[in-house]
Amino acid sequence: MARVHAQLWADLEARGQSLAAHDLWIAATALAHGFGVFTNDRRGFDRVGGLRVIAP
Repeated sequence: MARVHAQLWADLEARGQSLAAHDLWIAATALAHGFGVFTNDRRGFDRVGGLRVIAP
């Protein structure tokens, strides 16, 4: 998960975007395990390529 987290952070930084620290860990954990994220914060998590975002 740490490697996925570092790669996500670097990718977002290179695009001039960011994600809150805890959200970045949530996204990295979901990607590392092949999960999606169920959230109301679709705009934030949609920045993460390859992450399946499920909105209520």
